[in-house]
Amino acid sequence: MPQWGLTPEMRSSGPWDLPEIWLEPGKVITDPIQGDVYLTRLEQALVDTPPFQRLRRVRQLGTTQLVYPGATHTRFAHSLGAVPVVQGLFDVAYNQRSGNHPVPDLFAQWDAQRKSEESAAGSPGEREDASRRYLKRVAEAMVLARLGGLLHDLCHVPFGHSVEDDLKVLRPHDENGWRFGRAWDEIQDHLEIAYSKEASELEALLSGRLYRQVRPLILSSERLRDTGKTINAVDELEYPFVADMVGNTICADLLDYLERDHYFTGLPMSLGQRFMSAFYVTPKVDSDLPEGRGVLYQERMAVLVHRDGQRRADVITELLKHLRYRYELQERVLVHHTKLAADAMVGKMLELWRDELDAEHENDPAAFPPVPRPRERAYRTDLAETTPSRMEATLESRFWRYGDDGLLEYLAGQHTVHGAVEELAQALLDRQLYKPAASAAGAHAAQDLFDEFGDAPTRRALEEDAAEYAGLEHGWFVVIWVPRPEMRLKLAEMLVDHGEGIAKLVDYSDKGSEIYDDHRKLWTISVYVHPSVDEQRRKAALARLAKLMGICWDRHVSELGTNPERWPPLLAAMEVCGSARVTNNVRRLVEAHEAEAIAARGREAGDHEALVNRLEAIAEAQGIRRRRRTAST
Repeated sequence: MPQWGLTPEMRSSGPWDLPEIWLEPGKVITDPIQGDVYLTRLEQALVDTPPFQRLRRVRQLGTTQLVYPGATHTRFAHSLGAVPVVQGLFDVAYNQRSGNHPVPDLFAQWDAQRKSEESAAGSPGEREDASRRYLKRVAEAMVLARLGGLLHDLCHVPFGHSVEDDLKVLRPHDENGWRFGRAWDEIQDHLEIAYSKEASELEALLSGRLYRQVRPLILSSERLRDTGKTINAVDELEYPFVADMVGNTICADLLDYLERDHYFTGLPMSLGQRFMSAFYVTPKVDSDLPEGRGVLYQERMAVLVHRDGQRRADVITELLKHLRYRYELQERVLVHHTKLAADAMVGKMLELWRDELDAEHENDPAAFPPVPRPRERAYRTDLAETTPSRMEATLESRFWRYGDDGLLEYLAGQHTVHGAVEELAQALLDRQLYKPAASAAGAHAAQDLFDEFGDAPTRRALEEDAAEYAGLEHGWFVVIWVPRPEMRLKLAEMLVDHGEGIAKLVDYSDKGSEIYDDHRKLWTISVYVHPSVDEQRRKAALARLAKLMGICWDRHVSELGTNPERWPPLLAAMEVCGSARVTNNVRRLVEAHEAEAIAARGREAGDHEALVNRLEAIAEAQGIRRRRRTAST
């Protein structure tokens, strides 16, 4: 296929009822990863709209540039890069039957139908119509694939995965129908002004049949209003294999970001491309059952992992290498302790900002602008497009207006009651980050731990309790990071043809499962503290959290043991005795304190300092040798 996508004959076939001129070559943009990116006039028009241009201000990897300085690449560049990648996937699948080892596929079926119709045609005009119908099918699938690659990240906002998936501050981009509706309204307004004379020609894209096909490629996790069931994009598309090309495991999205993220972080990567020739689109199987049901994986993208009955180890190895490099990005980039510290600060900053907005809304609801409603469109009316509250819409509008740095600069200029929001924003801009205080690996109990401590109110209560106990100036000086158990894990659901059938890679390959096991083992609860917090107060906060959460922090187990209930008095006793470890005197002091606590029916001394003072009194009364260390400042 041409680098622009469609041949002149395909353009003239009228795909999606678009005039030929919109599918002609439009613009070439040079990209450091994919080289020259060739855009049609339609794609160029979409790129020039404000909703797409705002992706220039949204970084692909959020706060990662605070760890890897080169990782400043954007969603804009990645979206452009996905276009030639999806075109390459389409070309491979379309041309596979002309290769050395062809297999029956959907495009061959379409071609056979064309030939049959041409043979049965009674006139040259009928033969031309048969050829045009075939070309239109191919052209429509290709246009949809390219638009899906271009627009798949349209709804991303600054710090997107952190604020949506990890922190739940906003609804996720891939199920946020309200955000998409506003974006599409802005696209329509811009195109109607920029192309006022031709605007009616774009009706199919803006509100018609093509719009109904593009939408599920962007909102891949939309839900039905009545059942809450997630809609599968494959089930929504006239050409289901396009969803695999755009957003399955080995897809345009991954193939671009894998290379792009490694390049800009500076991490090494070596991947082969020969396996790409093994992709094809499975045929449609006729059946007597309703709607052709009864055969799985029809009209889907699959990869051949056999040849003439022999397993192709080279293809399997290359697929697994892609998954391994994806895992490496998670391990070395996305869960890097410094990046997580920055993400934790972003989360705390947004949590406190939301408090400010809540207070403002309660005092003066009229000060918040009415929530704009996206226009009614010719699409399914049973989608669960929840309209946000005025306060939520205010958050959405700020994230939509600003990029990563722009949002921080905006918040750094605010004047909040306690000053925390602006301080955190400025600290992120200046890379004055919270310090990693402790962590606890617990993949074996990740779901239970997340269910217990993952929601924002619970975490915040723990943070404020620990900060108060340790005598910290502010409750927001302690931040707990509890990731979701799946940690953005995306199963390898791409389809492999192994000669005896078709299966998902994750079910077919044991080695693929091992990668997911490694991925899950990365799950860790972490605690971060303000850089002004000294070691003594940091340990006091951690001891309090250990007791409240029943968690032993990894780096302190050898020092304080495996009973988190005893950590606060042990730490206080060590301070009283001036000891860096648990000695006999420390044990005696703690045992005496526990006996006293039983006598007092479990009544606790208020904070860490009060506990230290109480233990000093016990030590003096019982003649336990002590030498309290001087607290650092």
